[in-house]
Amino acid sequence: MAQIEYAGRPNEEALQPLRLKLSEHYGRNIELELRENADLLVGIRITVGDDVYEDSADTRLRPLARALT
Repeated sequence: MAQIEYAGRPNEEALQPLRLKLSEHYGRNIELELRENADLLVGIRITVGDDVYEDSADTRLRPLARALT
């Protein structure tokens, strides 16, 4: 099971390749559980077990914020 957190709900056309890639990576069928997360603002966070993959505004802005402090 992969938990998909999103700011704006992805359409099925975008989810199908993600489902296939995750299933290929983990070597088993991966089902997706979708969950809205307003804290992301923009982007997506994927959690499979202990693995977390995130591409969000926060992860992209964090290095900039560190550089400015």
